[in-house]
Amino acid sequence: MNKASDANSRPDVRDVIGARPMWGRTWRRTLKWSAAAVLCLAALAGYWFWDGETSAVRYATEPVTRGNLNVVVTATGSVQPTNKVDVSSELSGTVRRVFVDFNSIVAANQPLAELDADRLTATVNSSRARLASARAKVTDAQATTVEKD
Repeated sequence: MNKASDANSRPDVRDVIGARPMWGRTWRRTLKWSAAAVLCLAALAGYWFWDGETSAVRYATEPVTRGNLNVVVTATGSVQPTNKVDVSSELSGTVRRVFVDFNSIVAANQPLAELDADRLTATVNSSRARLASARAKVTDAQATTVEKD
């Protein structure tokens, strides 16, 4: 049976002119190009991610040499001494020189510091001058007593 002879249906234009639907060919062509583009992108991504040169393990070898090993240790916290000794002087005054450094190991009877003795020397000289003056007064008093007799 021919569709054109059927009374309930109208003849299709495509049947009359012998044309095939355009949307089917366009859709198939678009599908082919889309699949080709997806495959190309997948191939490029595979080459970029799984490149044989970048994923290969490389080793660098060097001849053995002997050298110094420098180790730096950094830590935080507080340090407590094992033995703590209070050092004091019998005299008070200004320190002129210090013979040891911080955390230095010292021996018994080793001088640690030298006091400024200028004030002490001035005091000694002043005391000697007063003593001489007192002796002169004593001598003067003895001479006066001898003259009165």
